[in-house]
Amino acid sequence: MKLLAIDTSTWTTSVAVVCPAGVVVQRERAVDTHSDVLLALVDDALHAAGMTPADLDGVAVGAGPGSFTGLRIGMATAKGLCFALGVPLWTVSSLAALARDAGPHPGRTVIAALDAKKSEVFAAAYAVGDDRVPHALSDEVVCRPRGLAAALGNPAAPVVVGTAVAAYPDAFAGWDARVAPAARATPSAESVGMLALCGATAADLATAVPHYVRLSDAEINRRDRIP
Repeated sequence: MKLLAIDTSTWTTSVAVVCPAGVVVQRERAVDTHSDVLLALVDDALHAAGMTPADLDGVAVGAGPGSFTGLRIGMATAKGLCFALGVPLWTVSSLAALARDAGPHPGRTVIAALDAKKSEVFAAAYAVGDDRVPHALSDEVVCRPRGLAAALGNPAAPVVVGTAVAAYPDAFAGWDARVAPAARATPSAESVGMLALCGATAADLATAVPHYVRLSDAEINRRDRIP
């Protein structure tokens, strides 16, 4: 099975072609707007893999949490490709993909944490063994950096990975947390695709939506206006 995988949850556009043996090719770019480069990266990745869209068996997309606009662009692009090609869609947690990117850490809790802006972080705790398949130990949460440990159940001596590490270093001080060595800070499309291949159930193409975790500003304003 050959999948196109996409993640646009952060300001890195990540696209990969994967198969059960591993990643075939991955293309990434730091961006201001994902829509400027996403389809070009898809074309580039397919060309580098010696494939056309018709060769794909499905599309996997990072469903968040992350940038609201980025998630919508990634989901809309993935769904459009699936509709056009008549192939299934898989949605994968961007935090789980990031935890896989941290590498195996048997016996340690892996905290995947992304800068959510507004002085908040998106995060979740995982167990990641030698097979690099993350098993969730917590719900995905959004919270203030100082409240992260409590929100995730105060795991002992965790391994941490993600953009929140550099954005809020004080949040991890005194927590006996260790930054994952040589790990990337943003979720990779490779991990999105490989997790989709690990027995995940295909999403309902008509109803699949990003997992935002928190309300948008518009939703908050609308809620606050309703008595």
